[in-house]
Amino acid sequence: PHYDPHRTLIEMEVAEVSIEPFMIGKYELTQGQVRALGIRSQSMSYIGHPRIDGPPVSARHPEESVLGPVVEDWLPHFELRLPSIVEWEVAARGGTSSIWFTGDEPASLQGYANVADASLGDYQEHGRPWDGSVRDGFTSHAPVGTFLPNEYGLHDVLGNVAELAVGELEGRAGASYLARGGSYMLRPIESRFGSVRLVLPNQTTPEIGVRVARSLPRS
Repeated sequence: PHYDPHRTLIEMEVAEVSIEPFMIGKYELTQGQVRALGIRSQSMSYIGHPRIDGPPVSARHPEESVLGPVVEDWLPHFELRLPSIVEWEVAARGGTSSIWFTGDEPASLQGYANVADASLGDYQEHGRPWDGSVRDGFTSHAPVGTFLPNEYGLHDVLGNVAELAVGELEGRAGASYLARGGSYMLRPIESRFGSVRLVLPNQTTPEIGVRVARSLPRS
């Protein structure tokens, strides 16, 4: 797929659920975009960092190791925000109702997602669990847009880096940060739409990134 840095947002208004019109990133926010905005990157695997599975990290790799409060502090300066959990799921599912937008079998993710797969298994004797039904060629995050998109044209909604969304959880006061979509560290079964992880405000990991959103006025 062709990566177009000038088309990073797609407009979406979905009639089936009660949500306001919004825009959401076609790609995960990249390190190059963060640098272009003049924001200090939080990524642990930064631009130029060597990798065992290919060329060094590039500007097309996703911004990762993000802290929710830090991101929420600077996104509004560019009229951007984190998506809600409802917005994220509507966009990520792309109109599907299956376990993954590709179907109900892990092997259906081949070519569509960067997850803990056979490629990861090749590079480690012990460590994270992996699923041999998929081989994506990466052991960590891949340049955005490497894999095929969902039906709405969004890339990497499953796998690559998990994406922060905001929502309320039962038993917790106020809004919480939630990681959606799984990541390169997680097997397909842990990267399904039903998987939601709580992320504390001071918690970070190199497999958590951002897909930005923007509110739209209702015409």
